[in-house]
Amino acid sequence: TFSEVMDAVINSIGGWYAFDATGVLRMGRLEAPSGSPVCTLGDEDILGTFERRPARDGDIPCWSYTVRHSRLWTVQGSDLAGGVSAARRAILANEYRAEVATDAAVKTQYLLAAEEVDDTLLTDASAAATEAARLLALHKVRRDFFDVTVPAQVLTENGLELMDVIEVVNARFGLSSGRLFRLLGINYELAGDRVTLTLWG
Repeated sequence: TFSEVMDAVINSIGGWYAFDATGVLRMGRLEAPSGSPVCTLGDEDILGTFERRPARDGDIPCWSYTVRHSRLWTVQGSDLAGGVSAARRAILANEYRAEVATDAAVKTQYLLAAEEVDDTLLTDASAAATEAARLLALHKVRRDFFDVTVPAQVLTENGLELMDVIEVVNARFGLSSGRLFRLLGINYELAGDRVTLTLWG
């Protein structure tokens, strides 16, 4: 299906795709929040309290990231000609090749640190190794999800779009000096003239 093809392609680069509020299909690669924020949300912008999702719903740090690449669509573990070398037989017997990036120090800080494995459509070992290192750097540190409800005008006045960088300043959750987040989702509550922003960072 269309979605299966898109998923396979976009997962190969640690990316995302979604339709925006105007029905335009947008896509990109997930990156850590950085640079100048599109806007800053303070206490005066937040309606009521905002919530940090439980750790199990967030991005648990990982200490190892494996990117599997160069897929063989037909695995041949037997019935090979006698002249096929042992090295070639080993390749033909496995569906994927793999590049692994690790940081064992992460396990000391985060006892539940995970080992992640991504199946991709990449066909180059060097590109796969680069992506494994990028993904490990992105996910080996703690990331939090917040659901922040704000007036709808915050969205329209700042022209917020998915993956924009937003700064949140709040006395709670260690945000008093401000922290940058990516905008991952927008839930419209038009009857109440407000929106709930899903932030990650």
